Formats: sequence, C-alpha cells, structure tokens
Amino acid sequence: MERTVTGFVFSLGFVLFTLFVFNTSGMISNVLLAGLLSGLTGGLLIAVGGCLKDAPIEGFNLLKFIRSPMIATIAGVLFSGYASSHGVLMLSAMGIERMITEFYKTFLEKTAPGKFKASKPVYVDWLKRRRILVFPYVLTWLAFLTFFAFNLSL
Repeated sequence: MERTVTGFVFSLGFVLFTLFVFNTSGMISNVLLAGLLSGLTGGLLIAVGGCLKDAPIEGFNLLKFIRSPMIATIAGVLFSGYASSHGVLMLSAMGIERMITEFYKTFLEKTAPGKFKASKPVYVDWLKRRRILVFPYVLTWLAFLTFFAFNLSL
C-alpha cells in the first residue's frame, strides 16, 4: 500500500511539474542551456521514478540511477534546436532516453530486470506471441529516425 501511495504521489507530481515546464517555456533564452536543463530534469524524473519502483525489490544501483539523466541530458542538447517549448524538449529527451535504455537492456545486454527473473516462465505462451511486438517496436524506431533525419535536413 505504501508503494502505491508513493507511486501515485510521484505520478501526480510528475504531471504537475510537466504542466509547469510547459507554462515556463521561453524563460531560458539560450537554446543549449534549455536543452541541457530540460534533458537533465527529464532524466532525473525517470531515475527517481525507476528508483521508487525498482529499488525496494532489486536494491539501489548508482550506475543505473545516473544512466537516465546522462542519456536524457545528451538527448536534450541534441534536440534543443528542434523543440518548440521546454516541455516538448523535456518529454522528447525522456522518450529517447527510454528508447535507448530499453534497446540496450533488451538487445545488447540481453538481461531481464530482477523482478522478472524466474527459473521457469510464468506465461509460456507469450514466449511465442511476443514476436508480434517486434513490428510496433521497429516501427517506432523507424518513425523516430525518419523524423529526426527529416528535421536535420531542414
């Protein structure tokens, strides 16, 4: 029950903070600084949320915690010239951070989070059916890369 309340409070705070960021767009005139701060803020939100969710089960890992802010900050700086507001920039940096991190964990590291590790799969039928999820996954990456390449050419 305590984790549920904490999760609800964090989620509500995240929504309110995101609305605040959308309403403060334009306060930082330096584009790179806006990208840096928007990416860092989004990455910290991801890291804190992940810590609240996973640390009670898996334990706290500092390297995992700082990974999200680092990737999101880099993404924020890269996207800083293309976003119309700080809120869009923050959410964009958060989205690419999730795409990169989950790609790394799933396809390069090939590990399952501790909370999902089991000696025997619980839903054996999903081992075959999960292939249907590859199409939307690949489509998401193709759409992102296409739109990003298109924006670079403008």
